[in-house]
Amino acid sequence: MRCRWNRTWSSSSTRADRTEAGRKARLPEHSGGWRAIAVPFFVVGPHRTPRRLARRHRPTLAVIPDKPRKRRRSGIHHRAPRPPMDSGSSLRSPGMTARESSRAERSIPPATPGAQRLSNHADPPSLAAMTSIPPAWAHLQPASLKALLEPPGRVPQALRLTPYNVPFEAALQAPMVIAARLLLELAVAKGGLVLTPAGALKRVDVWHVFDQTEWPGYDKATTLAVNKVINEDDAYGVLFTRIALQAAGLLRKRSGVLKASKAGKALLAPEAAPALLAELFEAVFWKINLQDFDGNPIEFWPQHHVGVILWSLSVTAHQWSNAAALMHACTIMDTLDNVPRPDLPEFAMVSRVLRPLTWLGVLEGRKKKRQSGWGFDEDLRKVPLFGQLMEFEVSMNEFNGARH
Repeated sequence: MRCRWNRTWSSSSTRADRTEAGRKARLPEHSGGWRAIAVPFFVVGPHRTPRRLARRHRPTLAVIPDKPRKRRRSGIHHRAPRPPMDSGSSLRSPGMTARESSRAERSIPPATPGAQRLSNHADPPSLAAMTSIPPAWAHLQPASLKALLEPPGRVPQALRLTPYNVPFEAALQAPMVIAARLLLELAVAKGGLVLTPAGALKRVDVWHVFDQTEWPGYDKATTLAVNKVINEDDAYGVLFTRIALQAAGLLRKRSGVLKASKAGKALLAPEAAPALLAELFEAVFWKINLQDFDGNPIEFWPQHHVGVILWSLSVTAHQWSNAAALMHACTIMDTLDNVPRPDLPEFAMVSRVLRPLTWLGVLEGRKKKRQSGWGFDEDLRKVPLFGQLMEFEVSMNEFNGARH
């Protein structure tokens, strides 16, 4: 805090005199001019200045204006857009006369119809908004878009799973099918999988599946390097498959023991692998809340419109694309609300849609070194199994612009 003293103040004056002198120093002696006050050359803190310092450092004379200049702020300040003027508006400013304002209005040429239409928008559209490609689902007719969203919690009306079109050799290569068959066979051989008091698989059963499976996006060597023993929570793919089997009704929990159901036993044959894949596919996206696995604070997005995403991927994921590009091309971004961090939507797209699709064998990924920083980025594209497992019944709008 900077203190000011009146020129007549001395060290022997009382506190009341100093207060009155400070009040007079702040008041202008005459309007529109300058005043002379005494300002010390040192900055005094919020506490009182010791009297010995006041005797030693006499205030010096300084001249300051009555109205201090406004402090210029740094940075760029955006002004609110001026509303468009209609025919009855006036350009008269407070300092202009009526004759000057009428002369200024006559000097402005009349607005063209195009300029009038543009003036109705306070902010004109940006170049990125005019040149960007709309998302894939924007080309669908409203009835088809609705059919990809309903009924909630079940396979959409416009989507049909076709396991009879899938070769069983291709279905047997999916990581989740491999893990599901191992768990079902182990449950049949042991008469049931005994769970821990916390409800998880025992370590010996987890290792039996973990040692024979590979999971895209997860390095087995890294998991083994950071864990002395492998629990079910450490083997995320095994945990994910076990919960999917329970949601599909192929494993049932009875008195702390997981037993294979009749439907699960019937799907153990190699020729039944496509049907097992279809059961796992339906359970993952429409019977499980995938938010329970990633801890992402964004609720239900984008799982609540996964039917729209699957159709969009069928028309956009022909070539290698990263997760951000697929998210903007396939998801309904307008349904996002109150996102804590800007990277959470892409994380939700990967953990709740793209990563499960790679474990189901309908997408494949490749790693590439990042252009800046350390680590790797992953590109994804669909495989022939994608079109063999799913069929869509949709209608598209007539569109002459750029499509995906």
